[in-house]
Amino acid sequence: MLTVDLPGFGGTPKPKGSINIGDMAEVLGDTIDELGATNVVLVGHSMGAQWVTELANKRPELASALVLIGPVVNDRRRNFFVQATRLLRDALRESPKTNWIAITDFWRCGLPWYLRQTRYMLSYPIEQRLAKVRVPVLVLRGARDPIANMQWCQRLTGHAHDGSLAVVPGHAHVVQHTAPVEVAERILAFVARCSTRDATT
Repeated sequence: MLTVDLPGFGGTPKPKGSINIGDMAEVLGDTIDELGATNVVLVGHSMGAQWVTELANKRPELASALVLIGPVVNDRRRNFFVQATRLLRDALRESPKTNWIAITDFWRCGLPWYLRQTRYMLSYPIEQRLAKVRVPVLVLRGARDPIANMQWCQRLTGHAHDGSLAVVPGHAHVVQHTAPVEVAERILAFVARCSTRDATT
């Protein structure tokens, strides 16, 4: 498994201009090319779910499956203030360690950069783009996630050509950090189902 920090995030240098969802997807695709990876299971959390969905559209030959963890943004709540409120609500449900990581990440990327990226995040129609993806898709959420709530994740799963939904009880939006074993188990089980099905077709 490889984790990629895209431009402006995770302490990487920020580009001079804004980078939209399509640009991020291209950078991710170029990185995968440089690594020589093939038959990739693309995993994205929160806004990262948009990047991997867009990459699966732009470069379908790269992806064997797609995993969207806490995907954003709910198509019925594409409003900055609504999302900000839900982010604060989520902070009350996360562990102090998880909140500290989030705060330091926001600090490193800076408010101006974050706000520019938020504009793209709010306008990206992930449900429409996901409908064009032809590989299996797993939508995964923490049961206490107020950002990617159950109704939204069910609707999003329904947009996928071959979608399934998994829920980790007792955890919120940053479930991959607070419940890494449970998240890994669900992803591995999903990949195993995909592999078994491919072998029998």
